Amino acid sequence: MTEHYGPRVTPTVSEIRELAAEGKVMLTAHATRRMFERCISTARLIAALSRCEMLDHGIENDPRGPEIRVVGPQDDDDPLVVVCGMREDNDGRSVIVISLWRMWEANRWTQ
Repeated sequence: MTEHYGPRVTPTVSEIRELAAEGKVMLTAHATRRMFERCISTARLIAALSRCEMLDHGIENDPRGPEIRVVGPQDDDDPLVVVCGMREDNDGRSVIVISLWRMWEANRWTQ
């Protein structure tokens, strides 16, 4: 079943950084499972999002709404790749973390 987190808007890197620094981050059930499986702490995730760079636009025309893939931080020996969406409601905007993995895991998958 697809999770629904309210109206989605197109995320930008600058907004992701700002909202992460403010702690306005939501995790999907999938992202929570991946964090547990990969031993990635919430603090590590927030640090990565607060200093992230754009990787690509993720899945185009995703029926759940716009998303982007970011990587952060690049100067770290163990950067995280994070698929992010963004929602907007009466309380403002927040980042939705859809999935995440370590960069070396993606390199292993493509070899």
